[in-house]
Amino acid sequence: MKSRLVMIALAIILGLVAAFGVVLYTNGMRKNVVAEHRTIKVLVAEEDIPLGAEMREITAKKLASFKEVPEKYVTSKAITSPEDINGQVLAVPVNEGEQITIDKFKYDVKAGLSFAIPKDQVAISISVDEVKGVSGMIKAGDSVNIIATLSDTRGSLDMPDMTKIILQNVRILAVGSTIAPTKGRALGQKTSRSGAVGSQQMKQTVTLSLTPADSEKLVFAEEKGHVWLSLLPTSETAPVSTSGQTSETVLNE
Repeated sequence: MKSRLVMIALAIILGLVAAFGVVLYTNGMRKNVVAEHRTIKVLVAEEDIPLGAEMREITAKKLASFKEVPEKYVTSKAITSPEDINGQVLAVPVNEGEQITIDKFKYDVKAGLSFAIPKDQVAISISVDEVKGVSGMIKAGDSVNIIATLSDTRGSLDMPDMTKIILQNVRILAVGSTIAPTKGRALGQKTSRSGAVGSQQMKQTVTLSLTPADSEKLVFAEEKGHVWLSLLPTSETAPVSTSGQTSETVLNE
């Protein structure tokens, strides 16, 4: 009688264990099914997207859209919100149908100088010493006027030597290898200088944003004369009209 009761008790226990196992298995299967059908909205390219594109441009031109993708197929770092990459540009091209990931975007200053150049302008660099370059205190993002002194040494132009502001409100894209952010100026940059030890005329490279026509003016002035930079205040400065200075006018009161 006692052994029969033990057997019955063991059978009940084994039955409960089996039932519990079935419940666990069923719940696991249910979770797997749910997980397989769970989707996440991620940004997917509708067509090939070139590098340099901003999120606003991608959205406006409908180059990509948010689509429901099964969770198990979502790429690591996939973009789920436009705010994830505000103010950044594509540093690599994206193919049609590809999920666009956060690590494909970079701020323009990290992506390279070409991303910092405004539309319809070009970047051009000149070398200035500490005197002509405002004591080396110009920072990427500042604005300057460009003053040129041209001499008609051969007399072929039939004009006196003249100093004149030739370009105004020119944005500094970079100083040395430090690139300006899209807005504002670079802070705490270290300028790259070269020159003899103890020299008072240390050089630094300044990269300017100019229209193609203005870049020609600057190169001509660099090749045929002398160029100085004058730093403008951070507040907006309206262009001024000057007639320039010659040996006849510079001493006039």
